[in-house]
Amino acid sequence: MTTIQARNILAQLDSKRSFIANTMTSKDFISFSDPTLYKFFEGGMREGELSEWGIQSGVGGREVLLKLLSSATQRGLWSLWVRSRSGAEVYPPAWSARGVELAKLRFAYTDQPVADLKPLFMDSFFKLIIIDE
Repeated sequence: MTTIQARNILAQLDSKRSFIANTMTSKDFISFSDPTLYKFFEGGMREGELSEWGIQSGVGGREVLLKLLSSATQRGLWSLWVRSRSGAEVYPPAWSARGVELAKLRFAYTDQPVADLKPLFMDSFFKLIIIDE
């Protein structure tokens, strides 16, 4: 492949990405209020998008996810936080203080989330599902 061919392919991809981004409404995104995350995710996470993050425990990784969760629940989107039974405890008042609408959030505890919660993943009720392992 020549450099010119590669540039043409990249230009086509950029054009398609731009078209998709311009045809999606703000309702299609769960956006980040943090400017760096907003830029990285090009506006936010799209509905139905799967993203896996490896964040070491004890370095504030949940803060990033709480920003996403806050954005989703404040827009009225039902959200699910799944954690293992041996994981860190959740303190809902602290999450509420960070902007999470607890009325739109549910928790599930399981050591086998994919097997145990498959029906929830297949249903469209929860717009944001976070598996905290």
